Amino acid sequence: MPSPQFAATEVPSTLQASGEARWLASTPLMDLRDSKLRLRVQSLTQLRRTPREQAVAIYGFVKTLPLMMAPAYRVMTARDCLEARRAGWYGKSTLLIALLRATGLPARLRVLGLSGEVLRGLVKTHLPFYLPVVEVWLDDRWVRTDTHILDPRSMSAARKALMENGWMRGFGVHRLGESLWNGREDAFAAVALDRHHSGMPFEDFGVFDDIAGFVQWMRRHQPQKWAMGMAHYRIMRPRLRRGLEAMHGGPDRSVTVGRHH
Repeated sequence: MPSPQFAATEVPSTLQASGEARWLASTPLMDLRDSKLRLRVQSLTQLRRTPREQAVAIYGFVKTLPLMMAPAYRVMTARDCLEARRAGWYGKSTLLIALLRATGLPARLRVLGLSGEVLRGLVKTHLPFYLPVVEVWLDDRWVRTDTHILDPRSMSAARKALMENGWMRGFGVHRLGESLWNGREDAFAAVALDRHHSGMPFEDFGVFDDIAGFVQWMRRHQPQKWAMGMAHYRIMRPRLRRGLEAMHGGPDRSVTVGRHH
């Protein structure tokens, strides 16, 4: 059987005029000419008629991938995530952006600073958590979501644990947050407006092509904060990994996703 042929991504004239076309390019983490990536895009979108339907189909695929962390720290490419069929917060976001761009839909990463309390139940940290939010250009506007990060099993376990503990946020989500994204409105799982405003981000770092762009920005503009955060992350990473495994009924039974005292 001959290999499928893929046409080069066409940039609509409206995007060329507005400047959104810059969010359709490849990066070192996202090779949009990768045959495996484009085959996946074709299988997900070939029966979808509208850009929104295509975006939601791609989102659904990425969401079902388990939220897990690799044993060793490394920045995963979109191809890495596709082959592993699992990834962490930033890996799943990289894959989602890559698949959207390969479809011809401009997409980018926004990073929000949240209180580390959003990870309560997984790890204890006093440092901020940098939440990746994916934005995609649909119907002449940017539509945002972070609900692709927690897979259905993780989301269910996290919400159950929040209720059992009486917490508003933890396990990577906010109790008032959304679980799914419909492609029409913004949907956030980790961000919500509660009566104390504790679920809102304290900083918006702006938009980037991918997590590598954010890392470069932090190293350039906030080097001390970044160095401190990375040192702390390396210490807490094994615990965070075990916490995620427990949410999936993983091998580490010492971490219990449930009532915490």
